[in-house]
Amino acid sequence: MQCFVRVRPTADACGIVGVSGRTVTLSNEGDCACAFTFDRVFGPCSTQEEVFAAVAPLLLRALGGHNTTVFAYGQTASGKTHTMLGPDGTLTLSPARMGVIPRAARLLFSAIDAETATATGRVQFQVRATFLEVYNGSVFDLLSRREARTQLRVCDAIDAVGGIEVLGATERVVETTAQVLDVLALGAKQRATASTDLNLHSSRSHAIFTLHVEKRVPAPRDGRTRCFVSKVNLVDLAGSEDVRRSGAAGVAFAEAVQINVDLLALHRVLDAVSAGAAFAPYRDSALTRLLRDSLGGTAQAVFFAHVSPAPADAVETASTLRRAAQAKSVRNDKRTHSPRAAHIHIFRCATILPPCTRATRLPPRQTLRP
Repeated sequence: MQCFVRVRPTADACGIVGVSGRTVTLSNEGDCACAFTFDRVFGPCSTQEEVFAAVAPLLLRALGGHNTTVFAYGQTASGKTHTMLGPDGTLTLSPARMGVIPRAARLLFSAIDAETATATGRVQFQVRATFLEVYNGSVFDLLSRREARTQLRVCDAIDAVGGIEVLGATERVVETTAQVLDVLALGAKQRATASTDLNLHSSRSHAIFTLHVEKRVPAPRDGRTRCFVSKVNLVDLAGSEDVRRSGAAGVAFAEAVQINVDLLALHRVLDAVSAGAAFAPYRDSALTRLLRDSLGGTAQAVFFAHVSPAPADAVETASTLRRAAQAKSVRNDKRTHSPRAAHIHIFRCATILPPCTRATRLPPRQTLRP
């Protein structure tokens, strides 16, 4: 697993975080400085374009049948949603403001168009989007009507690679970046948020936006169609929260407690996987079960930690950096998802809502065959 760190800007002139190349140095009130080294480090002046350029090569591997995941991790108000969606969680196609998720969609569709235009044989693609949230320990579909939302069931997929299925989740066929933004806007509008003393728009759930990429290519020797199925998970984790500082009360307090419980379960899985333990407690929470493939599984993943340089956030910043350093030692079993595994579960568990399709795209309800 690759680990990136992004330091958010602060108005405080006495920041406690220093950046030098791939090293982050943390110092506070004259204490000895602690240094952490990561795969990439982005300072307070880094741009959205620079951040995405670092994750783009990983995302493109989805076209070859590799599952990929980008985690946004950090305390509340550390800039996770800014990185994943855009400033203040606003969806935009502005080059300076656009976040990782809309940029990922634009990159994938651009690469698909380029591949279909230059391929010697007939290459077909289909991309489908799902948008889930883990709220108060349960999984919900952000693409269903709020009044019709029910808790979804997570189960093991019946395939050769030990994946996860979410029964009843809505999948929407998308063919352009604009259609992806429509799906994002629909889901983001229904995501649970609240105002706290630390963040006016605090996320109260973990959001998992997934692009399922299906590719068909003719085999060069016998002409039979080879099918590759992969997914791009873009995960915006709710931030860890000190309720004494955030002032959360009532429902917001219960939400904060559950968020911290979910993140503790994530830490336990990271502890087990990074130590090479024979057993990792994925089933301790819905969040870790959903992300099992990305935490020591078959996905190629980036753990993107976000920290604040403000002295008041020293404890949370130190904790985030330690967790990121720990995640760096996680080793995933990167593999291409085989064509024989692909046909077993595709289109089986979801309600698929197709738009108008183009000739180069697969029909929305055709079952794959090896």
